[in-house]
Amino acid sequence: MSMALGLGQYILDCYALNVASERETWFYSYSDFPLVRMRPGQPSTVWSSPVHGARAIAVNDTHVLFGGNYDDKPLLQLYRLDYRGHQRLGPVARVVLTDETGRAWQPSWLKGRGPWLHGAEGTRHFRVHLEELLARAGAT
Repeated sequence: MSMALGLGQYILDCYALNVASERETWFYSYSDFPLVRMRPGQPSTVWSSPVHGARAIAVNDTHVLFGGNYDDKPLLQLYRLDYRGHQRLGPVARVVLTDETGRAWQPSWLKGRGPWLHGAEGTRHFRVHLEELLARAGAT
């Protein structure tokens, strides 16, 4: 089943959903992979995304973190949400999460909840806040 998004776009499959709060929901869907923010009583905000196949999104008011893509499932990509004239995503950094030994995480499971990204590799789990990643990337 598909659902109309507007302006000729359809949601065929929701790849990532983030219920950031009771008043804000974000989703990222196939086939054009828009990033969409929905708030009650307001029009949806839609950004075109250069990322295809992400499994999770973590968000705040200024940035989005995409978890994975078709070619690299553990890749994390950080983008700035730009609003000037039309919505677009500005690349900030590619992120590699490491454990306490310096080994890169290879998560098989990723989920976003607001600004938090949760992941698992086997029986090991992690949780990282978007603000921590922004600080590491030197982004504002």
